[in-house]
Amino acid sequence: MDSTPVFAQATGQIFAQATRISLRKRRCCRFTYRRPWLTKYLNMVLRQKTMETTKYEPRWATLGVFKAADIPPHRDLRNKPGMPNFVMEVGERTAEGLWLSDAHEVCEGDGTGGVDLSQELPDGTVVEGRVVDIKNKVAVFDPKKFHSYVQGEDEGRWIIAAFTPLNAEAIPVSAAAFLNRCGFPLEGTGVEVHDVEDEPLSNWVSDTEVATDEEEDEDELEYRARVLRCELQEETDESAASAYHIAMQRDFEQCVHDLEMERVRALKKVMKVSPAEAKDVEVEELLKTLDGHLEVVHNVSLPEVKKYIHLWKEAILKEVNALMDSGTVTRLSPEQTRELKKCGLTVLPGKAVFTVKPPAEAQGPARFRRKCRVVVCGNFLPAQGQNVYASGTSADTLRIAIAIAVKMGWRIGSTDVANAFTLAPMPRELLYALVPPTIVVLAGAAAPGETWQITRVLYGLREAPRLWGDFRNRKFVDAVIHVGDKVVVLTATTTDENLWKATYQGEDQLQGLVLVYVDDILMMGEKTLVEAIYQWLVKDWKCSDLEWAEDGSLRFLGIELRVCGEGVHLSQTGYVRDLLRQHGVPEEPGLGLTVPCNREWLQDGESDEEPEPPQEAEVKLAQKATGEALWLSTRSRPELAHAVGCMASHALKRPLRALEISKRILKYLARSVEYGIWYRVNEDDPMMVVYSDASYAPGGGRSFGSTMAQVCGMPVSWRASKQPIITLSVAEAELYEGCAAVQLGLGVSALLSELSWDPVMHLRIDNAAAQGLASESPGTWKTRHLRIRARFLRQEVAAQRLVISHVCGSLQKADLGTKGFDLPKFKTLMDLWQIVPGTIQGATKAALRTLRTTNQSGMLLFVVICLCLVKGVQGKEDLPLDGSMEFYFVAVVSLIAAVGIWEFLKYVKNKEELRRREAEAVSPTVVKQRNVFTYADRVATRLLVLDKYLEMIRLHSSYEHLADVIRFIVIDRAEEETRVVWFSAVGF
Repeated sequence: MDSTPVFAQATGQIFAQATRISLRKRRCCRFTYRRPWLTKYLNMVLRQKTMETTKYEPRWATLGVFKAADIPPHRDLRNKPGMPNFVMEVGERTAEGLWLSDAHEVCEGDGTGGVDLSQELPDGTVVEGRVVDIKNKVAVFDPKKFHSYVQGEDEGRWIIAAFTPLNAEAIPVSAAAFLNRCGFPLEGTGVEVHDVEDEPLSNWVSDTEVATDEEEDEDELEYRARVLRCELQEETDESAASAYHIAMQRDFEQCVHDLEMERVRALKKVMKVSPAEAKDVEVEELLKTLDGHLEVVHNVSLPEVKKYIHLWKEAILKEVNALMDSGTVTRLSPEQTRELKKCGLTVLPGKAVFTVKPPAEAQGPARFRRKCRVVVCGNFLPAQGQNVYASGTSADTLRIAIAIAVKMGWRIGSTDVANAFTLAPMPRELLYALVPPTIVVLAGAAAPGETWQITRVLYGLREAPRLWGDFRNRKFVDAVIHVGDKVVVLTATTTDENLWKATYQGEDQLQGLVLVYVDDILMMGEKTLVEAIYQWLVKDWKCSDLEWAEDGSLRFLGIELRVCGEGVHLSQTGYVRDLLRQHGVPEEPGLGLTVPCNREWLQDGESDEEPEPPQEAEVKLAQKATGEALWLSTRSRPELAHAVGCMASHALKRPLRALEISKRILKYLARSVEYGIWYRVNEDDPMMVVYSDASYAPGGGRSFGSTMAQVCGMPVSWRASKQPIITLSVAEAELYEGCAAVQLGLGVSALLSELSWDPVMHLRIDNAAAQGLASESPGTWKTRHLRIRARFLRQEVAAQRLVISHVCGSLQKADLGTKGFDLPKFKTLMDLWQIVPGTIQGATKAALRTLRTTNQSGMLLFVVICLCLVKGVQGKEDLPLDGSMEFYFVAVVSLIAAVGIWEFLKYVKNKEELRRREAEAVSPTVVKQRNVFTYADRVATRLLVLDKYLEMIRLHSSYEHLADVIRFIVIDRAEEETRVVWFSAVGF
């Protein structure tokens, strides 16, 4: 919360406020920066009056000028404990003055001690006090005790008040230094003050961030809320003389301080977007722990530079001397500046940008180099609709140029132009000057009060990129480079104006390529040609030493180029390591290769239900992670294309899912830090080939497509994303993606045509139906746009500019960007793309794996060897035959016998099959019933026999057959049913 002046609680009008320390934003108020000289004058007046009229030493951190009316008794609870208030009235007075309660033990300012006067507090308590004369005198009193201002007959009086706000020691060093320059007596206030040499206040103002109107309105609202809170608090205050209330007051002040600090910490947590952004990274500590050369560029904050200014003086002086020696800026005295302002000179603030870069010599002893760049704040100029466009080359152009260099066997070298923008002259109608940054003055590279007139283009101006680009292109157009007895000229391509062809004068044959990105220049050609172009550049411009790809690695467009075997390896090793360091992921090169992300996380279950709105912080984190991975996938790591596409689709609606994918990508990168694309010529492939593939509706909606274009077997351009429309079949999805692949290839073909190559494009699809739709095969069309795309492909085929062929799925390179894979399939695709570590051993192993994948000659050789081991056929004489009848008879008999045997075997088999089926068809219940029926028949038969014997016994009254009956029963005694039947028969 902002700390406001003592009399800010008055109902009178605030006329001017010289300074106010914002504890929430840690800055000085806008009025201080706008009126630094007035602030210094008021401080000097109050300091002098304090020393003349009191015995106190001046010490305060806030100053205010007020037109105060009648102010009721109050206490300033937001002031720093133990620090007094200093108040003085300006002008003549009648009967008004400063009223102080009797609790004030000391009151400096009026020797008479004032006039006694009683005042009623807000709670109704009457307190005795006195009115002190502060006309041109300073009153020093304790702000924690009751005081007020008594108005006389005049409407309002001008009052100068100074005090020290609560937690004033928390202001930053830069703000404290500015307050010190404005005359604030900060000694004893707890504010840390650094000694700086005298310099005009205008230099400080130029480097200070001025608060916007919106921020000031917010400060005013907080100020009014604080005043209201203080009024409400004071309504409940009781007598200040009570020891209990004094202790309570002390506890309350401590509680307020603790709550303020807690609120500041809470605001920091709310404003925190990511751990990497919230914490300040000490670059100097990072430099101390370097084991090798620095690989990426780091920005250094201004406070850190001031902390280690002795380490940066050399870089600052080097930058200023370069600007002065090149005539980019000239020093102006204050008098000269005033005269030129009458002629239309616009003075802008200056700024210094500090970076730590990799060393200029890859093999040198230095591990890094410090770079200071003085820029002008061109954003202070109003936008007038002028043309400020400046083109930049693309990664596709770079890869095409590298592929051609590998095909031609050229050398690759690079350099950069020092202070490139400053080489371009400033148009006469533009008259600008800048105020040197404060850090430059502190380093002794600029004198206080001076300004620098800009005579050449300087970094920071809106027109600077366009002016430098036009100046550079004019020099390249007029280039005359002598190579031996021939002259080389440079011609810009129409497709990309940053790519220049090097040809002999009067000839069309391509001799080399020059690729330009702002002030970085990449040269490709024979060694003599590259050296000649470099010598031509350094003749007029100051450039860095010529670096060769064979000596280490070159960096261009964020891609590292290094010669590997017979080709060139493209990677982003430095960026990957810095990314892992920022996220705290350790490198694991010893572990085996894995997939970027599991297939389960990449599956997109599309639904019509809208997910819950995510948190803004989560969305920002997901977007940041997506951008980090996107930079890799579009430069040198195409295997990340599908995962990055899924992250982009989830970033807004499901950011947590995107962050989970990002974590898995980081784990994959930890195992594949040095991986990249290995460019080497494949003689078996045509010069221009495009691949297309589509994963049909993986989430039940739109299909995911991928396209790739290659030159001489080297991938130069690729895309992977969801298709914009929903297709109704796999063939339609493949047809749509095939058309997109041809469009991608047309851009590459246009650039190759300008470089004297006019290759026929080969489209390779792994779907036969899509190939048929794109050819002359008839088919039915569900929608008009598919028919148009098919006719476009047929037109290109008919004009012999396109050849469509089918490729098996195992050799479909575009499949890499369509879906997630298991590890074996993923490794196969990596080998097809030649994505390998940047070492000769890694490239050799990849080449062997690719040969085994794409070449079937080894298998054919094995088959041939096996056939050679087979014994050849030996000829024998045929058996002699006496006649044809015997032969026909034997043949007929053999045929009949064969048919008979066949029928017999078939009969046996069928019978067995029927028996098996019958057994399977009969259920256990049926079998049991059948057994019961069979047993019942047997019992019935025996009963008939038994009845017969009994009848014979009865008729003959003889027992001669009794033995047979007994024998019959004994034999079947084991059968329970028979025994029961027999007992029934004999009458038991």
